[in-house]
Amino acid sequence: ALRLPDTLSVLVGSGTGICGASAVVAVDGVVRGREEDVACAIAIVTVFGTIAMFLYPALAPSLGLNEATYSAWAGSSIHEVAQVVAAGFAFNDQAGVDASLYKLSRVAMLAPACAALAIWWRRRERDTTTDTTTARHAPVPLFVVLFVVMVGVNSFAPVPAQLHDTLVTVDSGLLAAAMVAMGLHTRLVAVARLGWRPLALGLAMAIWISLLALAGAVLTTG
Repeated sequence: ALRLPDTLSVLVGSGTGICGASAVVAVDGVVRGREEDVACAIAIVTVFGTIAMFLYPALAPSLGLNEATYSAWAGSSIHEVAQVVAAGFAFNDQAGVDASLYKLSRVAMLAPACAALAIWWRRRERDTTTDTTTARHAPVPLFVVLFVVMVGVNSFAPVPAQLHDTLVTVDSGLLAAAMVAMGLHTRLVAVARLGWRPLALGLAMAIWISLLALAGAVLTTG
């Protein structure tokens, strides 16, 4: 309806639905969009995800959300992992942990989503491309693998308290660095130059996933 390139629409949809800029980059390996499409999609998901990161904690009290519902809502709809963690801990510590788990369940869908998209996209473009390797080499997000490894270590191996506290402190620093990096890669002037159509797409998708996730969170945890 907005008459945008298919590649841009797919990239924005993937970034909104899975894990932000990481999903945009991974899916671009499948659809091979224009450079400006990739930059546009990353800017859109970063900006609207950042807005949600501040907006969700502000709205939670007026919506009367408890910790379980808020965690499900934030983890199921905010775009980036770092944004979900920040929004979750802004509510309370338990919400930060639970929202992260919801988010990582979405991130874990990146590889199968890329594989399914590759098969569909190859069929769609069979007249213009001969590439047959993308589906077999769909990217596996490394941080999900490492997350599972660390859950196993923390659950079954004795971790000294001092080492545990040190790792948590390092984790906080890395999270802060990730947020700074996201900010350094986003320029509001560049976003404004995109015109209203890509921004309208990003806004519509952000509102849609937020309302859908909120309804699901209320129904399943309320």
